[in-house]
Amino acid sequence: MKWFLAFFIFPLLGFSTQVSQTIYLNQGTLVFDNQPCPVYQFNFSTTFDTAEAIIKINTRDTLNLIVKNNLAEAHTIAFENYREITIAPSSEEIITLFANQKKSIAFYDIEKKFRYVGISSAIIFETPNCAAFLWSLREFDNLLNQEVLKGNNVDFSNYIPNVFTINSITHEALMSNSMAEVKGQVGDSIRIHILNSGLMIHAMHFHGYHVIIESSNKQNEMIGWDKDSFPVDPKELVTVVLIPHQPGMYPVHDHNLKAVTIGGNYPGGMIAMLKIAP
Repeated sequence: MKWFLAFFIFPLLGFSTQVSQTIYLNQGTLVFDNQPCPVYQFNFSTTFDTAEAIIKINTRDTLNLIVKNNLAEAHTIAFENYREITIAPSSEEIITLFANQKKSIAFYDIEKKFRYVGISSAIIFETPNCAAFLWSLREFDNLLNQEVLKGNNVDFSNYIPNVFTINSITHEALMSNSMAEVKGQVGDSIRIHILNSGLMIHAMHFHGYHVIIESSNKQNEMIGWDKDSFPVDPKELVTVVLIPHQPGMYPVHDHNLKAVTIGGNYPGGMIAMLKIAP
């Protein structure tokens, strides 16, 4: 009887795999419209990379995440619904995220100014037979970034950003970003995670399709909505499921007109593409 119960239970639970991943908190410079924009960012190596680290694991896996701080000051990172870790300069901390996690997790610096300059990302838990993408929304004021990285106090009361990005890049470069450019076929189940790493609300609008809002860590009332437009608040991680009913190429963009510009010029900023094959 004990043998039978074990045989019955384990196929249901599946097998959990221990996965280790290291990310590094680096300082570097992004360039938008020929203007430098200094940032802090999570990368997969000790060398600054314009591509931010986006972690994807299977829902059945257990993740041992090592976070190394290459910056000059300590930072406290909050993992939503888990705990906070404080990492001293030139040090590392480990956090374990357990298997069978149902929702993806946002993590970011608890200080607003550091989250603003780039210390924010997400862990994406993938399910079988469902493609997964992440759009990390950020907006910057180049001069304000410089003040933060100099260690100066900043006043966000008159915040007027001039750069708008998805995954730290803007419109044209998004067409070749594997996590931002959504590719699939009619009838596929496509899961898109949208993280607002910035300070302002972004209203995302899908052309060509509606999506089902599967989860939100801030606005539970939106869960289950079947929409082509919805707001994403600061620090909010929204997961939507797209099941395309028609082929074609369609844009997804912020409904704030300024957010689809770069340096005031259109098109730019937060414009991603859906490429759906028959």
